[in-house]
Amino acid sequence: MTNNAGLLRYEVTFTKTLGGMTAFDYALDSPLGQVALDGVAEIKADAHVHLAFGVDAAGFFIETGLPGGPEVVLDNIRGEVRGTGRFAFLEVQLPSGTLTFDPDVKVTIDLHDPVIGAAADGLIRLEDFRSSFSSFASVGLVDDPDDGQPDLAIGGTFFVSAFNFDLADLNLNLSWPDLSNIGSGVITPGGRGQELLDFIAVNIDQIVDGIKQVATFVETTTGVDVMAQNIPLLNKTLGEVLNGEAAPLTLAPAAIASVSPITVAGDVKSFGVATVSLNLIRGGVAVGQDVTYTSGGQAVTGHVVDVSAALLTIGFDAAVDQTPDAGTSFSVARGGSLQAQLRGLAGVSRSRSRRYNNCSGTSRS
Repeated sequence: MTNNAGLLRYEVTFTKTLGGMTAFDYALDSPLGQVALDGVAEIKADAHVHLAFGVDAAGFFIETGLPGGPEVVLDNIRGEVRGTGRFAFLEVQLPSGTLTFDPDVKVTIDLHDPVIGAAADGLIRLEDFRSSFSSFASVGLVDDPDDGQPDLAIGGTFFVSAFNFDLADLNLNLSWPDLSNIGSGVITPGGRGQELLDFIAVNIDQIVDGIKQVATFVETTTGVDVMAQNIPLLNKTLGEVLNGEAAPLTLAPAAIASVSPITVAGDVKSFGVATVSLNLIRGGVAVGQDVTYTSGGQAVTGHVVDVSAALLTIGFDAAVDQTPDAGTSFSVARGGSLQAQLRGLAGVSRSRSRRYNNCSGTSRS
């Protein structure tokens, strides 16, 4: 503390551990199909604070531009995470996972004078707090993508189930080499996790063909038409499930948060449709599916070129203008057959072979 000609000034430096809860919702594309995870993270960090403040003739103030860098630095970030999600068509639960940040990753808060120009005195006054936080402080992320250690990793044992059957536990590590590119997630299996991931990668048509072959064998040997038998609760036959009609998903204007401007990549134009609360991945939306909407008052068709939990990216030929009309609905042609539903759950489609597969997006949280 200093007291000089009526100027009372304090300068303090301290470190304190902070913690809190935050929700997350993340999805990414992988060679296995769509991977989605949402839940709650409990995060802790060490806050290093260096502040100078005091009182002068004009009242209380906080100094900015102190030597030594930003006034607040958060490091040693760590935590625990729990949630649910899906790897392809496997439902997973993560009851207790670890959240590990690179030791070099930091979050900084740098105070600056809200006044610009000759009137700037390097001080923040009480009245400045009535303005937005960004008017007197800048928040920054210091990452370290080039040291061979991921900026962020989530690890743990996932409990796995498919079609209401429990399967083996899955040891996985989800890592992000560069936090500034959150769509760069990498999945690394541990233990017997690779065997289960290999199971996911089995051709979906082979799964359905296997079911049909078993049904044919049973009918040949017993005379019972398995495909014609009703499934309890569903009130559908196995044949109807395997060869069901298309089940479109309609996004009405009330379900749409925003529609982005058109962008061009090569011979493909695309735009994004953000939803209000619907989880598109869990709704069976997948790359390659057709999307119908209105443009210039006419019905047109595009294709899903990227999808995350809350963002649908629609692509069409760059040679045409299919800018969506304001207030239009979007109808996604999800397949109704078991093959199509499994492809939707796995995030794959025969349509990946179309030229639209050259138009890829970044997964968003």
